[in-house]
Amino acid sequence: MTTNSETAHDQTLDQDRDQPRDQIGNQVRDQSPNKDLASACAERMHETDYHAQRSGITIVECASGRCELTMLIRRDMLNGFGSCHGGMIFSLADTAFAYACNSRNEANVAMDCRIDFLKPAFEGDILTAKATEVHRGKQSGLYSIMVSNQSDRIVAQFSGRSYYVNKPVLIPNDGE
Repeated sequence: MTTNSETAHDQTLDQDRDQPRDQIGNQVRDQSPNKDLASACAERMHETDYHAQRSGITIVECASGRCELTMLIRRDMLNGFGSCHGGMIFSLADTAFAYACNSRNEANVAMDCRIDFLKPAFEGDILTAKATEVHRGKQSGLYSIMVSNQSDRIVAQFSGRSYYVNKPVLIPNDGE
């Protein structure tokens, strides 16, 4: 016998299965015109971030001062020891940093960053970078980015300082 809650749960599962997915199976965010500002800024930056696109970096979620991205490690991302090249991990973390510090439609650039590599990543791993705003001042900000694998093991810790350049991310009247 099925209960109403089981039926509702089954309907939710069916709806989830029908949602569009990216190349590694994550649900793609809502593409409606009512996107929040942080998502609109991240998407605008991603449109012309050809390195992020070529690397398969996918936006999972963005909010004010935060961003979560994923990247599937491919064979062409490996170094001579068979593990993921540190530059690829850095790029993922740096992209999450960029999208988080530009999430309020105030253009920021990196003025300093560093990364600590804690564990290797390998072909087939799905890395997730979660950027969090630690401090936001008048002209600069501090962000912490944790990069983990699909088993939630921390691969790297990235720290970035941003500088506000006094212009918007989104061009006024461009439909956002």
